[in-house]
Amino acid sequence: MGVWGLRVSAAKISVRVVAQEIVTALGVGTEACWLGLVERRCPLVPDSRFYPSDPEQCYPVGVVRECDDAPPSPVAEESRFMRLLSILLPNLRRVIPDDTKVILSTTVGEADLLEREMLAGKSGGAGGDLHVTLARVRSALGSKQPALLLSAACASSTSALALGAEWIASGRFNCVCVIGCDALSEFAYSGFLSLQALSSRTAQPFHPGRDGLNLGEAAGYALLMSEARARAEKRPNLGTVEGWGQGCDAVHMTTPAQDGAGLVRSVRRALDVAATPPEMIGAICAHGTGTSFNDDMEQTAFLSIFGNMPPLFSVKGAIGHTLGAAGVVELCLTLRALRERRTPPTVGAECLPAQAVRSDYALTANSGFGGINVALLLRRGED
Repeated sequence: MGVWGLRVSAAKISVRVVAQEIVTALGVGTEACWLGLVERRCPLVPDSRFYPSDPEQCYPVGVVRECDDAPPSPVAEESRFMRLLSILLPNLRRVIPDDTKVILSTTVGEADLLEREMLAGKSGGAGGDLHVTLARVRSALGSKQPALLLSAACASSTSALALGAEWIASGRFNCVCVIGCDALSEFAYSGFLSLQALSSRTAQPFHPGRDGLNLGEAAGYALLMSEARARAEKRPNLGTVEGWGQGCDAVHMTTPAQDGAGLVRSVRRALDVAATPPEMIGAICAHGTGTSFNDDMEQTAFLSIFGNMPPLFSVKGAIGHTLGAAGVVELCLTLRALRERRTPPTVGAECLPAQAVRSDYALTANSGFGGINVALLLRRGED
């Protein structure tokens, strides 16, 4: 039940986001995703490839078409996970220094390899081994540094960002790159279907008529640096990670605590680390899956913290729930909302239109199976 975050002190080191990029069902780049959200585009459509066992239960999913079209390469030949990540590799190799500490965050990794091995009657292959996946990613990056793999269900990359920020703020490292990636697979799809969590139509986060989520795939990265190193290297200031908090309510394997207590503790810890009062928050990028349990829990939690609710939005009605990639994707989009001084509309929920952001601070939060809740408090970067 604990919630952790750096203890606030005068010695705390500022954590900057100096580079970031994403690829989602709305295209390659944060710009493509942002414009798609602003235009209320929804690329979620049924695709039987990801649940061939029963085409009648193939509900809408968010597919990265550029992943389908990517030419074969040594990096991308193994799995859809690596093909998806390969889209970002040229940028990644260009921006990360050799001494960067890499955190790879994913929920199911190269699950499609595991599926192929099992269907072929093989066992003991590399498909289910996340350590092998981490080694592939390090090799693709050309990284010689030890790296960490963090898997914390649907909050994986949010948790990784919190850890990276804490490492930098405490002086342990001065450069951390968080990579989040999850590709669509029958393994993940069948799991959510068995929980009756999927919607047969496009998801409607926070809408009264919501009835479930849609899965999506995505990859993204965020390069974090101490302010001193970022200034020395003349890196851009895309925003700062001011506060973070995470913990586990451990109420149920898949269902969140309905009173929102776990999320409340995580958000309050993030506010404490940032020494920022709730009334300073200008927007909230919610987990917002479109399931009844999750959305109810989030609304309960936020209403208990904020006297006047800041503008709330979710991106999952457009790109689907991207599992381990969701946190880094939503960090990039929250920073964009701060830069634009407005939230994007929540696709699938007319009740949440675009709204003005009247502050330099925003919150992004994610929750996952097992009761994990992670919150990040972000500050607007320089123009």
